[in-house]
Amino acid sequence: MGLFDNLVKTIKDSGIGEELSKVGKDIEKSVNGLGDEIKQNTTVKTPKTIPSDYSHFPAFEGTIRDINTKNIDKYHRCTIDYEESTIEKINEYRNKVIENGYQKMTDVRYEKGNEYIIIDPDNTYMHLVFHVKH
Repeated sequence: MGLFDNLVKTIKDSGIGEELSKVGKDIEKSVNGLGDEIKQNTTVKTPKTIPSDYSHFPAFEGTIRDINTKNIDKYHRCTIDYEESTIEKINEYRNKVIENGYQKMTDVRYEKGNEYIIIDPDNTYMHLVFHVKH
C-alpha cells in the first residue's frame, strides 16, 4: 500500500490531481451534451397509413412515402405515393383491382360505381389515387 499512497500524495501535492479532476468533469459534460444532441436529432418515423374512409379500396402492398386527402362537396380523394415498386407488384395490384369489381377505363383509371382508382407508376415511385364522387 505504501507505493500507492505515495503516488496519490505526489499527485495531490503537484496539482495534477486538480487538473485531472477538471479534465474528468469536462469529459463528463461533453458526454452528457452529446447524449442530449443525439436525442434532439433522432426522429421517430411513424408509418403513414391510409385513412379509414378509404379502407374499402383494395390495398397496395408497399411503403407509403406521402399521403394527402382532399374533401370537397363533389368528391373525396386520397392521393398516395409509394416508395419504389416493381412492375410485377403493380401488375398484381391491377389484377387485384379488377378482381374487386373495378373496370379498366384507361391505362391508369379503374371505375366501379361512384368510385375510381388511378394507378400511375413512375420511375421513382408508385402514384395511387382513390376517388369517391358525390
